[in-house]
Amino acid sequence: MNNILLRKNILFGLAICLFVLISNDGFAQNDDKNSKIQLAFRYYGEKQWEKAAPLFLELYEMDPKNQYSRYYLMCEIRLNEFQKAERFIKKVIKDNPVNNLQYEVDLGYLYNRTGDLTKAQKKYDEVIAALGKDSGQAPAVSSAFQSWAEDQYAIKAYLKARDATKNSNAYAMELANLYYRINDFKKMSEEYIIYAVAFPNQLNTIKHRLQTCVANDKDDVLKPVLKQELIRAAQKYPEEVALQDILIWLAMQEKDFSLAYEWTASLERRLNDDGNMMLKLGDVALSNHDFDIAIKAYRHVASKKSGLDMYTTAKIRLLEAYYQSIVGKPNYQMNDLLTIERDYLDIFEEFGKTRRTVLLMKDYAHLLAFYMDRQEDAIAVLHEAIETPQATANQIAVCKMELGDVYVLTDDVWDALLLYSQVDKTFKNNPLGYEAKFKTAKLSFYMGEFEWANAQLKILKAATDRFIANDALELSLVISDNMEADSTYEGLTYYARADLLIAQHKYDEALAALDKIPKFSILHSLNDDVVMKKAEIAMLRFDYHQADSLFEKVATNFPMSILVDNALYRRAKLNEEILRDKETAMECYRQIITEHSGSIYASEARKSLRALRGESSETFSLDNLTPEERLLYETRRQRPD
Repeated sequence: MNNILLRKNILFGLAICLFVLISNDGFAQNDDKNSKIQLAFRYYGEKQWEKAAPLFLELYEMDPKNQYSRYYLMCEIRLNEFQKAERFIKKVIKDNPVNNLQYEVDLGYLYNRTGDLTKAQKKYDEVIAALGKDSGQAPAVSSAFQSWAEDQYAIKAYLKARDATKNSNAYAMELANLYYRINDFKKMSEEYIIYAVAFPNQLNTIKHRLQTCVANDKDDVLKPVLKQELIRAAQKYPEEVALQDILIWLAMQEKDFSLAYEWTASLERRLNDDGNMMLKLGDVALSNHDFDIAIKAYRHVASKKSGLDMYTTAKIRLLEAYYQSIVGKPNYQMNDLLTIERDYLDIFEEFGKTRRTVLLMKDYAHLLAFYMDRQEDAIAVLHEAIETPQATANQIAVCKMELGDVYVLTDDVWDALLLYSQVDKTFKNNPLGYEAKFKTAKLSFYMGEFEWANAQLKILKAATDRFIANDALELSLVISDNMEADSTYEGLTYYARADLLIAQHKYDEALAALDKIPKFSILHSLNDDVVMKKAEIAMLRFDYHQADSLFEKVATNFPMSILVDNALYRRAKLNEEILRDKETAMECYRQIITEHSGSIYASEARKSLRALRGESSETFSLDNLTPEERLLYETRRQRPD
């Protein structure tokens, strides 16, 4: 018995040793292959064809199914070894009797490079004809044509296979990509439409592909064609929900919310939607300041009365849209404000003053205090909001901070300080708490308690909310620089007074205070801050051209100021969204990226610049490409015209 166990243990041990030896040998082979791959591609990238060629030949012999044969072929072509290359390709064709059409394409390309264009075209045509009997090779054949930048033949390959299979939907996505590559946007659109109708469950994939196409539409020639074809198809096949869905998506990408509304209403009727789609459209339109469509969308949902929640949400958002549409324009009248006030009162009468309408009460109070000069009424509304039964802690905190802002407006600074401190204490290490602490620090700043304010701001510089941290840093530097320069704090006192007057909407008085600061310029470094504050006042007064000039002045006249990236970013947004000066916006974004790469605005500047240029946000890298894609890229890059 012991001998049997001993024999089994010995055999098991030998098996383990054999497995380890085989595994180690396998790992060694893999390491050797990987080293060859890296070296081959390095030589290839360096155009050292004579060194890359033998390595790719070895790799092909190790793994014939990969694309190494094409890399080897390209190397031999670059070395003008055409006969050697032809013998190799014919051997590859012979070694692959079943799926050899892709290698026939390679042979045709070789003839092309030797200058025998007739022979090359004949070979290509033979390959296309052969697909009529063996359509299964179409993807490999099309890929081969694409590798050699023969996109028209790549298209012919798929169309021949489509005819052979009598499947009008076959290869629609592949054809769409190829038509896009040759800038045939009409046929590209047609193929995407075919694919969407055949595979409606792939809508997200289609939108992702189209997103890249639209982003790269630098000359704005693709979008009109795509939109036209989608409208035509949606009208021709009104039962195809997928087409209307894509059309709505495209309209929203273009910020054509009027068209998006039209087709959303159509799709809503077909799907018997309860208003959810229209509500989403309203939200997007509102965020893009298209108040007319947002109001129209919310009013549409409210009129359906399909459900209490949907109806209530639509009514509330409708009021928000009305409010923003009025206070967001420079020429509103008191009658406009009175109309909005009546709308608020109607909402409260209909839905009551409950947890659901608490934030509406906060907005209503803001309207009363900051636009209608009725601070006492606003304070009463906010107290009522804070005491609303079942109001959440967050809602109460937001209302307390709004009440604090109203107290600042009425110079009740101690009451404001108490409210901000309560929120700060309740929401420590939370965005609400950071905002409350920043308001507390600013209030101390307004009151001339510069050392205390600076101590709070230094804490906030480490806040996780990067914009609060940045604002805290900027104000802290203003205080520190000017406290050190002048022990009397006269310039800083005027600056703090101006900042408070801005918060109180007393813009003329704020400008007067700012104008008193230059006489202290010998002692203080406030000149850039003064210009920036004047730019902020211009924005609040809707004097956009004056604001643009002042932002430019900060960036140009004070190149070493910490405010430069802020001024550039605000000027970029002003020109992009309001003044519609694309070139100025792009230049400002470029300056942020190149001269202020450490700015918190750098990331947003990159995204905005790519969007204005019409570029995809995807980062290109050869490392992210498959061997086939890399070969195609290298071939197109290196191939002579």
